[in-house]
Amino acid sequence: MISFEDLKGPPIMPMQSNLYMIADESGSPIIGFKSLLKADYNSNGTVVSEAIEQNSYATYNKTTEPREFHFEVALQAPNNDFSAAISKLEELKKGTEVFHFVTPFSEFENLTLEGYSITIETYTSMLVVELQCKEIIEVQQGYTKVEVNDATPINAGNASNPDNADTVNTGMTGTRSPSSEESSQGDESILSRMGL
Repeated sequence: MISFEDLKGPPIMPMQSNLYMIADESGSPIIGFKSLLKADYNSNGTVVSEAIEQNSYATYNKTTEPREFHFEVALQAPNNDFSAAISKLEELKKGTEVFHFVTPFSEFENLTLEGYSITIETYTSMLVVELQCKEIIEVQQGYTKVEVNDATPINAGNASNPDNADTVNTGMTGTRSPSSEESSQGDESILSRMGL
């Protein structure tokens, strides 16, 4: 016979007070919220608008823009200190610190606070905050591994970007050789030839 004790599962953990929070890069909470009322975000990209050669669609033809997030969260008294939360939001808006917005189902990383709006609901003792956040995308600069010295300048074949190629003196490139008079002028300025 199965007893009631056999049907019992593991003990239920108490609900965490901060299921929704802004955390720093190490995961430490900056501001905890009682509830998340609404969340939406836009994830856009840019695609080349001109016609391109067949089979030439590449990564630079479609770029990803930083995502924009709008969170509507609530804090409730007396558990939350509204003035401390507002001052922390102001610090995040003015500063360049990136943070994570943590929810029970996902974590949104590398965000910065662009702006916020606050509504105080006196009948429920709640502070409703709408956060406007933007994702910060950082890329690592790539460099060529070709060693550069006077003996072996970078040519277009060795450069990762053809614009980085070393300019080499290729001598005369005109259609005719200069006359003896033109050769003797050298770098003489026009004013000195006029006797000024």
